[in-house]
Amino acid sequence: MTQKKSTRPNIMIDYKQRMSKQEVATFLRTIADKLDEDGKFTLTQGDKTHEVEPAASPLLEVEYRERNGKYKFEIELEWRPNDTKRSLTIE
Repeated sequence: MTQKKSTRPNIMIDYKQRMSKQEVATFLRTIADKLDEDGKFTLTQGDKTHEVEPAASPLLEVEYRERNGKYKFEIELEWRPNDTKRSLTIE
């Protein structure tokens, strides 16, 4: 009998909080500055700490949508461990 790989995500941090626009900008700016300077940033929630270090070329996804008068804007980075930029060669 073979075991199936779990397709359920391992949610390490789940955080939602109302903030002012300035607080949101500061939060995003801190992440951007850390990525620019160190290539990584650390998330801490309670006693959980996770270092987030995207691959050199992560996939960036931006989504903006409206449904029934409610707006949602999402920014997502996606990568696999040790993911490197793949090039295409023809011989």
